[in-house]
Amino acid sequence: MLFLGLLAIVAPLALGAPPCFDEVNRLKEAYAYKFNIASMNKVQYMEHLERSIDYGLEMNGECPEPTFALYDEAYFLNARENTTIFEDMVIGFNYRYMACKVTYCPRTGKEIVSYAAQIVTIQHNRKLNGPPASKCHETWPVPKGGLCAGAEEMTQRERQQRNARDYLEYLNRKREEEKRSESKYGRKSAVPLKCFPGETEKTMPGCYQEKPVEYKPIDWEEFQKTMDKFVDSLIAKKGKN
Repeated sequence: MLFLGLLAIVAPLALGAPPCFDEVNRLKEAYAYKFNIASMNKVQYMEHLERSIDYGLEMNGECPEPTFALYDEAYFLNARENTTIFEDMVIGFNYRYMACKVTYCPRTGKEIVSYAAQIVTIQHNRKLNGPPASKCHETWPVPKGGLCAGAEEMTQRERQQRNARDYLEYLNRKREEEKRSESKYGRKSAVPLKCFPGETEKTMPGCYQEKPVEYKPIDWEEFQKTMDKFVDSLIAKKGKN
C-alpha cells in the first residue's frame, strides 16, 4: 500500500486534467525508484480515453468491483480498491497516455476512481532496469526526475545539449567507419576499389569495385565565362532568325 499512502500528499502535475490524474506521475516516479526502472514514461492526459471508462461502467454497472479489461484500450474500474490493479497495472505499466474519471455508487455514495490507458505494443515501451530515467528512448528522450518525458518538455538548453551530443555521436560513427574501412581495404576509403588496369588482387589487396568518382571544386569564374558565351550564342542565333 506504499503508493496509496502517497495520494494525499502529491501535487498536481497536469494542467487541465481532472484531480484524479494529479498523483499518477508522482506515483510512477516513486515506483521507478522503488523497482529500479530506467525507462518509465511520464504519462500525458488524453481526454478521449474517458470514453473507455464510460464503456466499462456501462458494462459493469455504476458500483463495479475492481475490474481490469483490455480491448483496443485498457480500462481499470474502481482501481484504488485493489492494490494489484492500481499499483502493478495502473502505476507499474509503461503507458504514455491515460485518462481517469471519478463517479459515485448511487447505492452507497462511495467514490469510484477509474482509469483508462492507451495500449501500444512497441519495443521502446518496455521497462528496462537501471537508475530511473537513465535509459530513455529517443522518442521519449527527456529525463524529468525519475521519468522519461516527451521532447516537447525539453528546455532550450537541453535541446542544445542533445543536438551537440547527437553531432558528436555522428562524428564518432564516421570515424569508426573510416577505421574499419582502412583496416579492411588497406586505404582510407568508405568503399573498396575496383582493381586498376594491370593490377590484381595480389598487387592491390582488397580491390574489386570501381574507383569512387573524384569531385573537383567548381571554378566559378570559368563557369560564368561559359554561361556568358552560351547566352551570347543564343542572342546571336535569335538575331539571325
